[in-house]
Formats: sequence, C-alpha cells, structure tokens
Amino acid sequence: VNVLLAFLIYAMILFTWGEKKTPMSSLKDGIACNDSIGKLVGFQTGDKIISVDNKPIHYFNDLKIEILLGHTVQIDRNGEKVEIKLPQDFVDQIATNEKFFFIDIRRPAFFQFSPESVNKNVDIKANDRIIGINDSIKITYYDEFQTQLKQFKNQSVVLNVERNNQIIKVPVQVNQNSMVGAVLVDVPEEDLEKMGIVSIERKKYGFFESFPAGVAMTFDKLNFYVRQFKMIFTPSTGGYKHIGGFKSMAKMFGDEWIWEDFWTRTAFLSVVLAFMNLLPIPALDGGHVVFTLYEMITRRAPSVKVL
Repeated sequence: VNVLLAFLIYAMILFTWGEKKTPMSSLKDGIACNDSIGKLVGFQTGDKIISVDNKPIHYFNDLKIEILLGHTVQIDRNGEKVEIKLPQDFVDQIATNEKFFFIDIRRPAFFQFSPESVNKNVDIKANDRIIGINDSIKITYYDEFQTQLKQFKNQSVVLNVERNNQIIKVPVQVNQNSMVGAVLVDVPEEDLEKMGIVSIERKKYGFFESFPAGVAMTFDKLNFYVRQFKMIFTPSTGGYKHIGGFKSMAKMFGDEWIWEDFWTRTAFLSVVLAFMNLLPIPALDGGHVVFTLYEMITRRAPSVKVL
C-alpha cells in the first residue's frame, strides 16, 4: 500500500505541476559558498562543479544530495580542474549544524536592512536590486557586493539601485565589520530565470503519461533512500547519530504550507515506510515475513521463546 500510494502521489504531482529542473550548465558563474562548513571542506564561490565521484551532475536539484552521499567532488576553478576530498563525517557535520545549504545558486543582491542596522531607515525595498557601488563598481551577485564592501570599512558609500527599470542612488553607511546590516531577500528561481541568472527545464505530463513517470520517480527516490540508509551502517560517516523520529518528520514539511512540497514529502515518507517495513526486523512486516517463511519451509511454527 505504501508503494502504491507513492506511485499515485508522484504521478499526480507530475500531472499537476510537471517537473522543473535547473541544469548545472546554466550556472555560468559557478555556485555560491556562503557557509563556513562548505568553505572548510574546500568549496569556493565561483566553483563550477563538474562531477561527484567522477559521475557528472546534470542538474542543480541533485547536487547537494550527491555531495552528501559522495566522497570526492571534481570542480572547475578559474579554468583549472580541482578535486575536493570530502571528510568521512561530512554528513554528521551538516546534520549537527543543520546547514544543508552549504552551497547554493549565486543570487543577485536583493536585500533589506535589519532592525538593528544603522541603515534601517534607508529607502531600500525588497524588490530593489543593487547593481553597483559609487558608480564605479558593478555588482551582479550578492557575494560580490559583500566582497566589495570590505574596502569601505567605516565609510559612506552610494549604492546604485535598480527599481522599476530605473536607476536610483542610495547613500548607506558601512560599519567597522565592512557590513551594512543587510538581510538577503530570497528570490524564487522563476524570477532568477527572468533575470538570466539560471535557466529552468520544464516538462509537462499528460494524465496517462504521468503514471509510468510516477513509477520511475518512486524507484528513483527508493534508490536515493537506500543509499542514505547504508550510511547508518558506516560508523565513520556519523550518519547513525541522526536517525530521525516524528520530530524530524515534522521538520521536513517546513513552516510554510505549499501543496506541492506537502505531497512531495508525503510521497517520500511512503517510500521510506515501504522500505523500512520490509526489513527483517521483528514486529515489522519484514519480521513477520521471516517467521512465515520459516514456518512454510519447516512446516511448524517458531516457538514462543524464539518469537
């Protein structure tokens, strides 16, 4: 029933919303690495990731999972091929710090000022894009903005801001930490596509076409989960420390109700339950199967002591 439910849900997800993927080839300026864990491992902003364990990665949607389950990452850094060897306990580090976004798409500079910022009263809106500093420095990405601010410690600068297809100038104060007290505004990938930052491949499915696609997606997710499960039995990864229960299941669904996310996670939980219940563990379905097979072969039931 769990397997059939996953088939059905994945099929209806594909029929209703289709499939959207971001090709790695569209990240022409590489990935962003704004997290200390990613930097400690060896990633840098601007790295173009070629493969994981020498297996090419075609879509950004698969990248983080492949890295978490991989051992080495091959990247193009300024035209030079570099290999990053991932620590054995990388999964443990990520799970402990709950920093799954150790790498990301490089995002344009859309931000607002925090209530504690000296610039909190400055006229910057959520849909304003920062495209330059002092007319002389051009900005495409937020990480570039952060880097360029370092030369203006304790100074005032003028930001070149694009608002409703017009360029306005906004003076701000840079503090002693070379920051302006900005909080990055999350921009949906569809909007990034309109700006030319990424491209998105879309595929729509007809009603009958969605069913075989749903079956394929179910087995793809099952393969992914089995790969994760193996890490529990590899002590050096530290994966066994993070076996989740109801709390972890609840956290999967996030704080915002989005129907597509809800059904995607529900389908995945069905795949997980199907796999776990078939393991030969007493009290689970797989345990009953073992005892039943024993009874079929020996023609006698296991003793109460064995049960």
